[in-house]
Amino acid sequence: MASILGRAAVLCLIGTTAAFATETITVRSGNGNIGEFDSQVSRLAGPADTGFANLFTAADFESARQGNPGCIIANHGAWISTLPADPQARWISTSFGGAGEGGTALYAVEFTVSTASIGSSQLVLHYAVDNTLGWGPNVGVYLNELPVAGSSGGGFGGQFQHTLDVSGMLQPGSNWLYINAVDLGGPGGLIFSAQFGIEPGAAAATEDLPLAFELAPNWPNPFNPSTRIDFSLADTGPARLDVYSLQGARVAQLVNGMLSGGSHSVTFDGTGLASGIYIYSLEAGGQRESRRMLLVK
Repeated sequence: MASILGRAAVLCLIGTTAAFATETITVRSGNGNIGEFDSQVSRLAGPADTGFANLFTAADFESARQGNPGCIIANHGAWISTLPADPQARWISTSFGGAGEGGTALYAVEFTVSTASIGSSQLVLHYAVDNTLGWGPNVGVYLNELPVAGSSGGGFGGQFQHTLDVSGMLQPGSNWLYINAVDLGGPGGLIFSAQFGIEPGAAAATEDLPLAFELAPNWPNPFNPSTRIDFSLADTGPARLDVYSLQGARVAQLVNGMLSGGSHSVTFDGTGLASGIYIYSLEAGGQRESRRMLLVK
């Protein structure tokens, strides 16, 4: 098999005859306007000007799930105004007040996984917080009451990112994400956008399924500087996968050659390109499909 890869791509061929699809789920803070409640994110309010002193218990997580909703607030003082990775996210806190109000909280948000057989999973968390995620015996992020390693730290003057392996921590159906936002004095608040990428496990790959032409959403999206693009082909034959600017200029050729029918994966590296929206387009077997992706630096 011959294939020609652009400089911005690393191609991985996946040996399966079933179409490959990564489920992506995004949850964010502030599903409304400033001065309203965030109906999706509930909270357990913590102590003033310090973190939770004791290790979280099952009762604490239950209180967070059943607690009052987060209060959608404006950015305060030197806080970053929005998240570049997700401009729809809003600051939330434990009160609508100004300086000196709002404090430590364990926030909880429910989301649903549709994948029946879950393989590897990744969480990309973009956030800002006054003052930090995690404190003392408790880390910054929990999934289904399990602590996620490497999820503490941060600040409020810019966007922070944690890319976390959460394989084995998700389940089909209902799941809960918890974020431990700690206020160490003055106003307290949190803004976040959490994107999950979930790959199906071996049981989800059914060899009797017919092959199909499909271009999947890239993961992660937004991305910096690289992102993965999955696609599948109905038959063996020539295929092209190109990336274009919104002005129509081709900025990268990821695939140009013969590929077998089935599932494939390519990594696009946006190093050297400006932030913005790009179009990636797949052509094979007389079919064409295009999707958008966002590079944020």
